[in-house]
Amino acid sequence: PKRIDAAESAAAAPVAGSAWNKGGTWEEKDISAFVKSTISSKLGLTTASIPHDLEHMLQDGSLADNLSEAWMALPMRARVVEVKSVDGHATVASSRGSLRHMVDFSFELAWEVSADSAADAPEAAELKGKPIKGTLSYNDVTSPTSYEVKLTYKKTPSESARRRLSEATDALKKSVESSLEAVFALVKQK
Repeated sequence: PKRIDAAESAAAAPVAGSAWNKGGTWEEKDISAFVKSTISSKLGLTTASIPHDLEHMLQDGSLADNLSEAWMALPMRARVVEVKSVDGHATVASSRGSLRHMVDFSFELAWEVSADSAADAPEAAELKGKPIKGTLSYNDVTSPTSYEVKLTYKKTPSESARRRLSEATDALKKSVESSLEAVFALVKQK
């Protein structure tokens, strides 16, 4: 048997929690403000793009019927315009040396879909329509992939435009999920 020095055993055992909590009993820290600001900063920069779709102009009838929506055949860009609200709580709990990160948030994002600025050729300028706008409401966000999401349009688009807009908003949702992964990675560092 070898004698264990007290300094060596203290250095070998990682301690989670405060210095005063030597027993490692339950300790909890509220990090809600940090998570709220991180969600706002990370998700406020979220964008997604989809390539052109010339078949969009030809679907659902004649080309003449779809000229008002011809711009939707261009490459599209969906982006978060504003983080409208962020609510919820987040804590880091330490118990017997192990850390638990508990997060439960909901937030609302204002978005818009428009023809991509890469399609700024002079001949494309006439085709660009007004951006389509709406909101994405995320509820019960407990992990980057565990949440409920609801999409709403500010003004209901035509049925033919809805398919193309769904492609763009689905791409935006995937980008939001990637941004949430970055948020949760930062939470795990707390």
